[in-house]
Amino acid sequence: MGFYVIAHRVNDATKLRRALQAGANALEIDITRKADRYKAWHGSEIIDWNSANLEPHLDAVARAISRPANSNVSLLILDLKYNQNAKIEARHINEIRQIVTDHVLTPINGPNPRPDRGLFALYTVSRPYRRIFDDAMAIEGLSDHEGVNLDAVSYSRTDRMSPRSALRWRDRSRAVPLRNFMYSAGISATSHSRQAKRDLQEAQRIGAAGGDDQMSTYAWTFNRANNASHWVRDYALDGIMGNMARNFRHLAGDPGYYGLETRLHTREMTPPFQRPF
Repeated sequence: MGFYVIAHRVNDATKLRRALQAGANALEIDITRKADRYKAWHGSEIIDWNSANLEPHLDAVARAISRPANSNVSLLILDLKYNQNAKIEARHINEIRQIVTDHVLTPINGPNPRPDRGLFALYTVSRPYRRIFDDAMAIEGLSDHEGVNLDAVSYSRTDRMSPRSALRWRDRSRAVPLRNFMYSAGISATSHSRQAKRDLQEAQRIGAAGGDDQMSTYAWTFNRANNASHWVRDYALDGIMGNMARNFRHLAGDPGYYGLETRLHTREMTPPFQRPF
């Protein structure tokens, strides 16, 4: 089984080039809505609004990862950034999903891909969007190459998404079945590393019990490959998200150097987050 080196905030051409040069096999792209357009934007970046439109950015991603040198890119993490002014509804979620399918998934996977191979797209759904995303899935079911990532971080202590809570959401979701599912935890202004470690330890214990409660997990966001590799080993992670510093090229190219008995996931492998049905 392989693991993912996920490039953080690949929202423009420069970040895309750096991620691919560093050997990342997964890309995180932030998505928001502004003035009836969808943007590849985190919310804190200074950008040219005319160049941040989602469709041309995804076209550029598809062109880049279609090249043989970048054919190891097998996962997109699409982070739906909460914006109370965006007034996101279920139909907007499905419009975003269709854009991703048309501009990246179909160009890379082709019209009739194997359900357990190829490029996959997981949507990171924050607490304000969970019900809306569930409504969207009820209207238009997820394809074989779409899925959900639920993150532990939320906006207050009481809103924290534990691994058990994530599994309950998964099993109550209106996507039947929710086949591709991941859980993530990390360090931010509202979530210190101790809490992230507890979340990932719990997910590891749940997974060790086997059965349908096994969880695929990744952690974020790292600046140093050595630190990231410790988390992969300690919590049996399927991926780490990093700011693509030079040392991540070494992690992606030679995981064994960091003591990892694994290799990067490719499009020819069944993803670790896919549940068998």
